[in-house]
Amino acid sequence: MADHANDLDDTTAVPSKQAAALLSCPDELMVEIFSYGCAGPDDIGHSYEIMRLNEPRCRASFITAAVCQRWRSISLSHPTLWHYIGIPALDKLGDEAVSRLLDYTQLVLARSQQVPIDVVFNFISGDRHEHILLESFFEPLVQHVSRWRRFAAVVSGIDATHRVLRLLSCETPQLWTVQLAYQESSDQHSRDVYPRSFSEPIRIPASFLPHAPLMKNLCVYNLPEVWEHWNSRPQKSLLVFEIGQLTPPPSIWDLLAQHSELTWLVLSCRIVEESTLCVPPPQPIKMPNLRTVWLTRDAYKIFAMYPNALQLPSVKLVTLEGPELATLRPWFRSMRESLTTLDLRHILSFSTADVETIQDLPHLDWLQISGGGQIPQAMLDPLLAEEFVPPSQSSSNTSSEASIEAKPNNQERTRRGVVAMWPRLATFYIFCAWFDDLGAATFLQLVKKRSIEGPRNAANVPKWRNMQVILYQAMGFSAEQLEEMENMGVQTLTDGS
Repeated sequence: MADHANDLDDTTAVPSKQAAALLSCPDELMVEIFSYGCAGPDDIGHSYEIMRLNEPRCRASFITAAVCQRWRSISLSHPTLWHYIGIPALDKLGDEAVSRLLDYTQLVLARSQQVPIDVVFNFISGDRHEHILLESFFEPLVQHVSRWRRFAAVVSGIDATHRVLRLLSCETPQLWTVQLAYQESSDQHSRDVYPRSFSEPIRIPASFLPHAPLMKNLCVYNLPEVWEHWNSRPQKSLLVFEIGQLTPPPSIWDLLAQHSELTWLVLSCRIVEESTLCVPPPQPIKMPNLRTVWLTRDAYKIFAMYPNALQLPSVKLVTLEGPELATLRPWFRSMRESLTTLDLRHILSFSTADVETIQDLPHLDWLQISGGGQIPQAMLDPLLAEEFVPPSQSSSNTSSEASIEAKPNNQERTRRGVVAMWPRLATFYIFCAWFDDLGAATFLQLVKKRSIEGPRNAANVPKWRNMQVILYQAMGFSAEQLEEMENMGVQTLTDGS
């Protein structure tokens, strides 16, 4: 034992240069560093991963406080590092784990003192720990409701839902984000929209969120009654709406008209028949500050049916999940002069019409495609610009990459190219998609071409020639092709074979 102690003394007597530099950091800088390990207000935007507990950040403050005496002193003397409280569903936890979670909650409440706190709470009805959940977890948190800055809750059952909604009728002067989702069990994803198991409507308190002057973000899934109530009580401070339910709210145009200053709109719904679509607004709704639109499931059909219902002169980012792109051509045309980022998810196939829908976006600098579908040749061909046209699919079985590089005669050359398609494209991100043999070879040629100097007689060399290419789980490439692209700076994490 003495020998081991001597060894330990030898290794700790002279700190390394890195350790010495860290030990010499002032407390203020250490607090700033520690804060990056905790869930802060700046990383709570839209709730694409709504109410999914960030367990590493639940433990971050405890970990830093256990490293050494100085770090512990810094952590305990700065309550802002103890503002995140996450309570998972208890239905799958043992008694010992529930007891430790209770100690954790009480400790964080004490160490956070009077600073605003973020509360993430999962209340699944029928839990065998339901009594403990209500009395030991929920009630102590309610006593600190005036400190709540963000409240995110997954609820189940009428009683639990009513209890949460009544709570949000209290005075909440610090509250600026509310995220609510109804789901039947902890096995379901809270962003899903599906029928509830009970037909009785939820009773919304008359004073629901009346005392939240800082309210900026309201996200509600599977609780349509909230929106019908909210329509009669608009809150002008709101900047983010996230609506998730089976069908579009009949009053959605009224909601948007009353909150025309929104900067972020997320809409998720299922539309079985066109008859379930809401009627268009009597006149276009101007939303001059809207920067981000996120449409999931069938929500895109609303804008396919009514492309001019909203006037969106400032939209920069559009995320679409599983759309039929060709139906959205008029809608994209209305955002042509502002759109810079396009994120296409769950795209299983592309038609030529789909590709043509998104080609005329002159300011696009980020294009992301994901979802398991094939990247079509029609999308790759124009990116190769004026120098050549890849051979047709019919000749791909016998042609090699060398034949792809062969230049056709003047009549076969295309003049459309990337200059007319995406002249500012800086990032091409492909996630979970696949290429056939011809597509893989064409894409490799595109990567080679992006670093080539532009035509000397061109007034402006297209930015895309230096664009960043990212492949993540993109299939269809050989090991040699992947290695060659990595050597040219392509970021790859792929199962290529």
